Amino acid sequence: MPPFAQRARGEGARRDEYDRRTTRERHLAELFACVVMNRQFWPEFPSRRETVLIPPDCLRRRGDECERKGSRSGTRCTACDATSRSGG
Repeated sequence: MPPFAQRARGEGARRDEYDRRTTRERHLAELFACVVMNRQFWPEFPSRRETVLIPPDCLRRRGDECERKGSRSGTRCTACDATSRSGG
């Protein structure tokens, strides 16, 4: 087994675990799907008169240490990270 694969097996608690353990073939298939979807829907996007982009309320920069609060509509950012811009 290559050394990097052995190291990856021992580091199972990382946030990027899914990306690190995804096979090359699956990663390329997902990338291909993104390219196809972008090409499919992009021509309509700039031609819309009104466009709404809805960013996530919290980017969870602190991962599992994030202090976001639960609400009826999901979670709410509490700006627990100094670089957070949404700020509750």
